[in-house]
Amino acid sequence: MDREELRQAFSKISTGDIADALVAVGIMPRTIIGLHSVVPTQQPSAGYAVTIQQMVRSVNRTEPALATHGKVIDGMLKAGEVLVIDVGGRMDVCTGGALLSLRAKMLGAQGFIVNGCMRDLDDIAEVGFPVYLKGGCPIKSSPMLETVGVNIPVQIGDTQVCPGDLIVMDRTGIILVPSGRLQEVYDMALKVQAREDHHMEFVAKGGTIADALKA
Repeated sequence: MDREELRQAFSKISTGDIADALVAVGIMPRTIIGLHSVVPTQQPSAGYAVTIQQMVRSVNRTEPALATHGKVIDGMLKAGEVLVIDVGGRMDVCTGGALLSLRAKMLGAQGFIVNGCMRDLDDIAEVGFPVYLKGGCPIKSSPMLETVGVNIPVQIGDTQVCPGDLIVMDRTGIILVPSGRLQEVYDMALKVQAREDHHMEFVAKGGTIADALKA
């Protein structure tokens, strides 16, 4: 399968099954903890990472706005991608809102991962765009933050996210799949999924967990 076919296929497999598949092929699973979806009933999605890193703006800066989200979304973000915004986990400022989410959705992007806050959360929920974040804050970022890197590795908690990593998101959480081993992990994930479905069916018919694991 090509990259787009793999992306769509991964979105139909649970993050738990993907994590088990990563272990089975010898890859330590990587997840991003401490974030939650804007909508509790968020549908699964998957996309390739495009990254933005922000820091507190330097005292030497005189420009009125140094957060380049709009430029990145308009000029770089493509269908099938996920924008990962790292602001170091700050909770006292937002790094975007409904306008960015709507534009990204219109481009066919698959979601935002935000190590920080956004605003307009009710509007984002209405737009129906997958956003995982630390929380909400009404204060915009342009007076306080500047973009210091685009499409570079970023670190969220203990997890490094590299451009091109496949990010799969569902109600359970977020899992990353390295871009160089997508087909291998997907093939194993299908086996894991089939096994888990068999276990669930076995127990649903009255079997014990112990017997299901042997079946």
